[in-house]
Amino acid sequence: DLRMYCLDHQLHPKSAHWCELACRQANDLSIACQTEQLPAGLQAQSGSLEENARNARYKHLFAALKALNATADGICWVLVTAHHRDDQAETVLLNLLRGSGTRGLRAMLPVSQRAGALHWRPFLNVRGAELKSWAQGCAVADDPSNRDIQYRRNWIRQRILPALTQEVGCAVEMLALTAQRAADEQALLVELAALDATDLNEQAGADCWQNPLCWSARMAGLSQARRLNLLRAFISAHGVPLPPSTKLADFCQQMATAATDRLPRLVWNGAELRFYNQRVYLITSLPDTPMPNLVWPQQDDSLLYGPWLFQRQPGGSVSPRGKPSAECASDELRVLIRAQRTSGWQMRGLSSYDRWPLLNRDGHKPLRKFLAEQKVPPWWRDRAQLLIIDDQPAAVWVEHHAWVSPAFAIRSENQQAGWVISRQTSSDDAISKTLV
Repeated sequence: DLRMYCLDHQLHPKSAHWCELACRQANDLSIACQTEQLPAGLQAQSGSLEENARNARYKHLFAALKALNATADGICWVLVTAHHRDDQAETVLLNLLRGSGTRGLRAMLPVSQRAGALHWRPFLNVRGAELKSWAQGCAVADDPSNRDIQYRRNWIRQRILPALTQEVGCAVEMLALTAQRAADEQALLVELAALDATDLNEQAGADCWQNPLCWSARMAGLSQARRLNLLRAFISAHGVPLPPSTKLADFCQQMATAATDRLPRLVWNGAELRFYNQRVYLITSLPDTPMPNLVWPQQDDSLLYGPWLFQRQPGGSVSPRGKPSAECASDELRVLIRAQRTSGWQMRGLSSYDRWPLLNRDGHKPLRKFLAEQKVPPWWRDRAQLLIIDDQPAAVWVEHHAWVSPAFAIRSENQQAGWVISRQTSSDDAISKTLV
């Protein structure tokens, strides 16, 4: 089954007419065609107009592809574009002028993945002139912006590639071969990064918070190039554009020399790398503040508080689970507490005065210190939420983890009445990943 999408960027007075032309030809071939108009204002955005238009185009196309696959009932829809060998050669030169390594010099892959969907370029081994010859007899839309050499790709297409081809007749083929060899070498570098990450994570062992890469003496013994390769592979695996090479190298050096009380941090294009407790974290978004404070005097049978659902369970339906306050609930995202209806329930963020009861003995410790012992990174401690019952700390949760105070933990087999607090999954949740 085929469907055609025609996107109008609204960058030319005739753009709507070009979309109509494309859809008429698709209809003549009995191919369903959908035209959509992208929001105006690309020229007003900062950065390259070419890059802004490309990002907007692919964002829209992959969103449409995701919607199709969500209702495909087992069918996998794939995005197909007509990039050809000349496009590949241009991309190699573009990335070469940007100072790219093998990741950039591999240019476009025949099959790639983005936002969980596949992108197929079946004509990468076909020259542009040959592809055009296949379309003889079809009406063609000529976008004059393709001849404007103020855009870098057009300059390469109009000036540089013809000069290279005149001097070296097979220049396009050689540039495409460079892309293929770079793709092979990049695949090897990704495999090496995966081996390094697995080896180092096995040495570090699991921790209660997450299972990140341990920046151990073994890691420090690797070459700078190998450490940088591991960081680049990790960032790219999560679909995040790479930071500038010099900044990434500086961050890598800071991790190797940082004192235990220093927290190296690298911020770029809406993403962050942070180093804490000899571990590397990639953060793409964080909630600005904890959830608003909430007083819940009546304790109805259920309450949705942000992503957390409170549900009262009558006697005989709650069973004990784990050790109170010692194990995080990250696997099942469920917290069980023993409590009756009272007038003193409150949910709020942490204060510097909050204390947490010690396990199996009298006394308290600062709650932030307890969270630090559980390997909760500092930026998440600031976003922790605390449940207080009758002026006593009952449970604390942060991101996908929670702990129950010993006084409120269900520990015996007598099936006491209580409450289940479970995290509701959402694609809009803030994302915090760790290097694995």
